[in-house]
Amino acid sequence: MRLKRSALPDRRHDHRRIRDGRDGRHHLHPRGVSLAVHRLNWAIEQAREHGVLGDNILGRGFKFNIELVEGAGAFVCGEETALIASLEGCAGRPRPRPPFPAHKGLWGKPTNINNVETWYNISPIVTLGPAWFTETGSPKSSGTKVFSLVGKVSSTGLVEMPLAHR
Repeated sequence: MRLKRSALPDRRHDHRRIRDGRDGRHHLHPRGVSLAVHRLNWAIEQAREHGVLGDNILGRGFKFNIELVEGAGAFVCGEETALIASLEGCAGRPRPRPPFPAHKGLWGKPTNINNVETWYNISPIVTLGPAWFTETGSPKSSGTKVFSLVGKVSSTGLVEMPLAHR
């Protein structure tokens, strides 16, 4: 299993990532988890100090900035238009479509929304290859998925399971 995510704040999975426009600004919207917020703030600061986050990354003129925007942690903000509303300071309620966020999203600009869990998998797939990723899960559903266990269970927390696990 690859449940190193909670220990790696720069690869946290429990957030949504939003890309707005072409100006290098990115927003992370944690779901009200104070430890995650603390770790993310630390990771963002470390990235800035090491020159891999900011307005001139590694002296190459490439911009990539991250703003951490804390939400109320509402489950509905997993829906992309509700998340956009929350980031804009409104109640996190889904909006009717069209327009779709890719055409008119955050602050009326074209917006690409991705779950950080998806982005988390890109680096190891590129580094280790697609065959490594498909070793886990099933032929139709490769990889793993993180689940939150809450309620009437003996142990609460996050677990990572192969997709198509029985």
